[in-house]
Order: sequence, then structure tokens, then C-alpha cells
Amino acid sequence: MFFLPSMLSIVTTYQCTASCDACCFKCNPLRKETLSSSQIRNVIEQTADIPSIKTIVFTGGECFLLGKDLVDFVELCSSKYLRSRIVSNGYWATSISSSYNRLAELCEAGLDELNISVGEEHQKYVKIEYLYNAVNSACAIGLRTAINVETRYTGCNSIYANSDLKQFVEYAALNGCYISHGLWNEEENCSQISTIQPCFHMGQALTVSPDYKVKICCGLTVMENDNLCLGSLTNRTLKNLLVDEPEDLLKMAIKVYGPAKILIDTETGSSEMSIGNYSKHPCKGCLEIYDKVSNYKAIEQYIIGREFDIIQKYKTTIIKEFIETNESML
Repeated sequence: MFFLPSMLSIVTTYQCTASCDACCFKCNPLRKETLSSSQIRNVIEQTADIPSIKTIVFTGGECFLLGKDLVDFVELCSSKYLRSRIVSNGYWATSISSSYNRLAELCEAGLDELNISVGEEHQKYVKIEYLYNAVNSACAIGLRTAINVETRYTGCNSIYANSDLKQFVEYAALNGCYISHGLWNEEENCSQISTIQPCFHMGQALTVSPDYKVKICCGLTVMENDNLCLGSLTNRTLKNLLVDEPEDLLKMAIKVYGPAKILIDTETGSSEMSIGNYSKHPCKGCLEIYDKVSNYKAIEQYIIGREFDIIQKYKTTIIKEFIETNESML
């Protein structure tokens, strides 16, 4: 199957300093699954052999638990002309001086971006002042920083009911941080905004999990969906896993149509009939497509008559993504 991934996320560990109830990977301080240093180095080395991949994301769990190794991994990325991004909850920013020193060391190694995850769940475990320390230090260094806000309801963000968090997000925005709102993977009603959209992540953002397997997506339910696993790096290379992936119209359809449209069309015969009532998280919809055998068979029939449209849109989409990724590097 022809993919042009532009990003690879390394889930370095499932261990985390927090234990958020709705964590997509169920991370907590007791989890021990972690990629070894040699495995992470191997992933970076192999990623450098995939010309379309421009960015490596270190995430978890909490990747700052890797200590000095994290600095070494960032430095390796830089030596391979790969951009690097770190996703963290900011637990380490206990003071201005300590947070500045940690970020300065990472920036010297070549770190391009810091993402800090915040929200009512995260702040049960990370003090709000630590977030200010992290943002102030990043701004002083000139490090591009994004604040990922956990959103419990699509279009109805519960974080803004907390005045301290609201004030912090506003402060971060005023200081040049990019603010993003990520819908958490919950069973609650998501109907306040449309989830009927293509899946940008399918084939574009790869994931390496702590069991050393490569996933073709970075979605919230990717670890639950074996159909999105390309295979293990234990006995295969990343390049081989990508090249040897067979053509899969369903994955193409998920990318260009999105899970919601596929489920609605197969259930109602027309996306216009119930588009306003669709309330599943997109990643839940993707999991449902593969989980239910009856749905899967119905969906296979659904895509047969749309093969030409799917392939044409798929080709157009990945070419557009490739161009946009390369333009962003200029």
C-alpha cells in the first residue's frame, strides 16, 4: 500500500506520573512497559531512511521519565535532520530554574517543539504553577510550545469551568503558545460539533508502541485495533513494513471519508439522513468498523462500488499532504 507518512510518534513508555481516568493508553505510575534505549535509537535510525517522514514525536506515558536518554534521542534526531517534538504533562517544571535548565538542554540538543497536556484530569497530578514555569521557560528560550487542552465534550470544553486553568490557557496564548483542543475518547455525547470528517492521521502519522510494533495511525484507539498494526520491528524494518503493506481500500476509505461517514452510509444508506445525530468519537467509530464483523462485511460491500472514487481521492489526499508537509519545512 502506498503511504507517505510525514510523522512518527514513539510511545516511549506507558508509565506516567499521572493516572488520568480517561487516558487513551491507560497510563499510570505502575505501568512498566517501556521501549529500550537501543529500540528507540533503532526507530530513529530507520525513520531517517523514510524520506517523507520529517518529524519524530516523543510521547507516552510521560517521556520525561527517560531522563538524560531523552536528550540523547533528540540529539540523534537532529543529526538525522529530523524535527523533534516532545509531549509531556509538565510534572518536571517544579521551578523556573529547573524547568529552564531542562528545556535549555533539550533545545541545545535540537528540540523543535514542546507540547504540554493540560486539563481537569491532568491537573489532579500536576500543579498549575508548574505549567506557568514550563511556559515561561519555553518562551524565554524561544521554544515553540503548544498547549493541548483535554476536551471532554466536543464544542463544550469543561476546562473553562475551572478559572485557574482558563487563566493559564489565556496566559499561554498571550505568550505565543499555540492552543489545541483534543477531544478525549469518552462515551459521552459528542454531537455538539460535527465528527463527520476525513481521518487525517491514517497513514500520515505512524506510531511505535512500547511492544515495538508499528501502527499505521496515531489515533486514541490505535492500541486496541490490531487491524491498524503493520507488524513488529523485532524482525522487520520500518521501510519493509511500509512497502509490504497490501493495498487496503477500507483504510483508504477511512482516510478520505472518515469513520463517521462510512458508518452512517452503511447504516442509513445516506449520510444526509442522520449526519446531525452522529455522536461517536472518530477513533471510536474506526474501532467499531473493525470490531463488529457484521459491520465489517457491510462496509466491504459499501466500498466495492466506490473503488474508483476512493482511490482517486486517496491519491489526491496524500499528494496534498506531502506538499503541505514539505512547504511547512521551508
